[in-house]
Amino acid sequence: MLCRFIKLQTGEMLRKKTTVALYLALLCLVLYNFLSNVFTYRGTDIVEMIQPMKLLLLSNDNRLSFFLLMCWPLLVVLPAGFGYLSDKQAGEIPLLQARVGWKTYLTGKCIAAFIATFLVFTLPFLIEIGLNCLAFPLQAIGDIWNHSTISEYYVFMVRSYLFHQIYLLSPYLYAVLCTLLFGLMSGILAVFTVAVSTFSFMKYKILAFIPGYVLLSLVGLLRQLIPSIRVDTHYYYYLSLFSVGDKSTAGYLIVACAMLALSACIVAGKSRKDFLA
Repeated sequence: MLCRFIKLQTGEMLRKKTTVALYLALLCLVLYNFLSNVFTYRGTDIVEMIQPMKLLLLSNDNRLSFFLLMCWPLLVVLPAGFGYLSDKQAGEIPLLQARVGWKTYLTGKCIAAFIATFLVFTLPFLIEIGLNCLAFPLQAIGDIWNHSTISEYYVFMVRSYLFHQIYLLSPYLYAVLCTLLFGLMSGILAVFTVAVSTFSFMKYKILAFIPGYVLLSLVGLLRQLIPSIRVDTHYYYYLSLFSVGDKSTAGYLIVACAMLALSACIVAGKSRKDFLA
């Protein structure tokens, strides 16, 4: 029953106009970035060519990346964040609760929100990785800022990458891994939004934009509020590829797991209570 409900809910979320529009918008951004790079670097000698993965839309060196990631906490709500509130406003929850059960409904809604959001925020960027591998020489190792690969600053820069050991093993594996993590974090934030939207004070859809944004803003301020924290806490440094700075891989994973655990606790607590319209 749960698997069937998740499949139905995921399909419904992916067919929504806002979801399709967001996916197409991300795909257009990816294609625009790809074509811009093709025309910019056509005819460039391989010795001077930038490493293909550093030309990606999610790369820290990309100007569009900054604006995309600044809007990310709001965009991530669009595919599935309104799911529960839409059902509640349409009066469909009592019917769905009678058909599948309250616990199955909440659990399935959150899992479907994760899957739908993960797909929307992963597939366009995986497509771009494939396009860059086809269009640009895989042997290129150049840096967009023209840093020598044997300079001390370049070594420092690479060591500050999140999961830099994987980058040293393969920049392409690193790009795929970070893209998948970007999708996972998008899915986790969507689940958190759905979970918080089950509270009675969440009466309007526009309020769904607030929980994730506020949570990430508070986490981003931790370094300023607690002087003993010596690493970057703003999500931008962890979601953008090849970002330079003091980062904590353990801290990143702890925050992700904490968000997921908090969402699970909210859903578990709400599952024990009957739905009240």
